[in-house]
Amino acid sequence: MKDEIAKHLVDKYEFLDKKDFWDCHGTPIIKHYALLKVALYESITFGKPEVLDIDLKNRICAIGITGTKKDKDGTVEVYDIGEASPQCNTCAYTTAMAIKRAKDRVAIKLLGLYGKIYSDADVVQDKDGNRAFAEEIRVWEGSDEESLTKAFAEVKNLKKETVIDLKKEMLTKGDTKND
Repeated sequence: MKDEIAKHLVDKYEFLDKKDFWDCHGTPIIKHYALLKVALYESITFGKPEVLDIDLKNRICAIGITGTKKDKDGTVEVYDIGEASPQCNTCAYTTAMAIKRAKDRVAIKLLGLYGKIYSDADVVQDKDGNRAFAEEIRVWEGSDEESLTKAFAEVKNLKKETVIDLKKEMLTKGDTKND
């Protein structure tokens, strides 16, 4: 693993630990939850997830999301897409995985780490325990109204729970910002 990237992030963000990182075939991986804590610390905000395509019956979902971060030059805005399908996802929660991937990709770009580190949301583990990077979606299917309604409810609930859990976690550990 490229230990220097993980070491740099652990040194910069004292709430991170080496356990928040691992190696996938020589590529550094950061855990989703650790990446969201860094995003919260850096005041990265995420817009409302946009359902681009969804077919829950066939476990296919594509979500777009915008993230913003203020820096010395003003506000930077990044948009990215997260996808999940049977070709690139083994978890049962297709919509949640698509949102995780979208948020993680946006956060990595806003942190200036694009191409240097990847999120564990982009790694798939097969039934034998082997890990590899998720393939891109190859099949795009339409959706019926009932599936879309369920997906929007899942997205809304996930977004609300994620924000609350992260704030609670940061508050219980104290303020980690170095002012």
